[in-house]
Amino acid sequence: MPSEQAIYLFREGTNARAYEDLGCHLMDGAAAFAVWAPNAHAVTVMGEWNSWDAGAHRLKRRGDGSGIWEGQVTG
Repeated sequence: MPSEQAIYLFREGTNARAYEDLGCHLMDGAAAFAVWAPNAHAVTVMGEWNSWDAGAHRLKRRGDGSGIWEGQVTG
């Protein structure tokens, strides 16, 4: 998940390392997801592993106005 400093720089437009926080990152038996989708009404992670269920793994919009949605999938 992006740190507060990374979000600050992202919103400022100066985070040259946003790729380290956005996308999918494997860690400790889970996959952490973070995507920038400021105009989305919902963001979900789905695939064959969850039977393409759009409601199984919804990401949550950060409350800081950054437009970033994030969440984790275990297993």
